[in-house]
Formats: sequence, structure tokens, C-alpha cells
Amino acid sequence: MPNRFSSLFSLFTFTFFVLYTSAQSIMTNHHHHSHSHFITGKIFPGPGRSIEYPRIGSNSRLTIQLLDVSLMDAPSITLGEQVIVTGARQTLDFPIAFKIPYDASKVRKNSHQSLSVSARVVEIPDHASAEEELTWITTTRYPVLTNGHPSDNVEIQLERVYAPEENPVPTGTEETRTSALTGRIVRGKAEAGAKIGPKSMVKVQLSDTSLMDVAAVVMGEQWIETGEEGLELPIEFKVMYDPSVIEDFRTYSVSVRVETLEGNDLTWISTSSHRVLSRDSPRDGVEVDIDQL
Repeated sequence: MPNRFSSLFSLFTFTFFVLYTSAQSIMTNHHHHSHSHFITGKIFPGPGRSIEYPRIGSNSRLTIQLLDVSLMDAPSITLGEQVIVTGARQTLDFPIAFKIPYDASKVRKNSHQSLSVSARVVEIPDHASAEEELTWITTTRYPVLTNGHPSDNVEIQLERVYAPEENPVPTGTEETRTSALTGRIVRGKAEAGAKIGPKSMVKVQLSDTSLMDVAAVVMGEQWIETGEEGLELPIEFKVMYDPSVIEDFRTYSVSVRVETLEGNDLTWISTSSHRVLSRDSPRDGVEVDIDQL
């Protein structure tokens, strides 16, 4: 008799374990699928001379981002991204397929939220002391997800950023194809002595913010890693851009956001508009104040 009860108890325990495990699996899968979505598409070379380059070169990093650009004069918020890196002997041929994961709970399809996809490519330097060089960038807005815009099969174009040797300057002119927007990041409302913490990334963006209801176009960017000790404010920045695409009737702004390297948690952000380049706005010595969150 004891053996019979023991067998029944073992069978009951096993059955309960199987049912509990199955229920947990179903709940986990439901939770995962309710939040994890993807936006898909392809990247093509842009018109003009960009089409002469059928591929992205070696030692490059392609970053495709889903951005919330609802606020015109505030930094865009990254909702998802995909990063593709080419090795020393590897290239990436166009068209390039992408698949960006994002949290669907952060997308409000029946609202005035404006989302867009952007992409950029930088050449990774051979040694740590050298700066990354921007080689490709999107210069057109690609709205997605909200207000009837697509969520898959999105097609975007990358424009080639030409190095000076690829664009001979006519004799007798001093114009170059690359310029630098310089300035420094200063403390806003944070307490005196506050500094940016360790293991963080400071992202400085120069953007075309001319149109309110569409995505800002990133014209140039600099990323500054704080390292193990963090960084004291103010922090000097130098954002490279192509002056040939700057038009005086358009509006350009520089913004800053700071995220942790682990978890991408937003810790500092610029909350004011800092206009630059056009309409007598400054081209150097720009001060951008950031607030701690």
C-alpha cells in the first residue's frame, strides 16, 4: 500500500511540474511577443555619385536606428537599433536588409507621435587615438509605424560622404568638403560639482530640424566615451559635417544626450534648442547645457 501511495504521489508531482512549466512557458512567450516587434526594410545607395559605390567598405560600422522625433527642438529618442560591423577583409553590398527590434509598448500609433528610421556608417580607425570618420548617412526623412506609415519593407537611401580627395576643389578657392562645428557641453540645472558618470556615452548630434512633423536629419555626430572615471563638465566637442549641404533658409540644431553603456539608460539630456550654422547662428564656440535626469 505505501508503494502505491508513493507512486501516485510521484505521478501527481510530475504532472504538476509539467503543467506549471508549460504555463510559465506560455506566459513568457506571450509577454515576449506582446512587447518585442521588428521593423524591416532595405538600404540602397542614394542618387548621384553615391550610386558609384556599390558597397560599404571594410572596417566600417553601419547603425540603423528607429527614432522618436516628435519634438522638433529636442534630441531624438532611440527606440531601437541594429548595428552591423564589417571586418578587415569584409564588405557589405547594397541593398542591405535590416531588422530593428523595438518595444511596441512605446509606440502610440493613433497619436501625434512621429517615428523615423535613419542610418549612418562610420569607418572604424586602426588605433584608439584616431577619430571615427563618417562615410555614409541618410539625408532624407523616412517616417514609419505611426500615422499610417509602414512597419515593414521600408526602403531608405544612404548618401556617400565624400572625403576631400574624392572632391577636388577648384583652383583659386579655399572651400573644403568638411567642416567642424565646435563647442562645449556645460552643466544646466544640475548641482555644482556634478559630473557624467563612468561607462557612459556622450552623443553630440548636429541635425536639420527644419520641419516639425517629420524626422530630424542627422548631419553629423560625435560620440565621446567617459571611461572608468567619468568626465567632468565642461566637455569639448567637435562635430564634422559637409558644408556643401548647409542652406541658410533651413534650421540646424545641436543636441546632446548621455546614455549608460550597459542598458542604454538615459542619464543626461539637453532640453533647450541650440541653433547653429544658418541665419547668423554660431559655427564655433557653441555652448550646450545638459540636465541630469
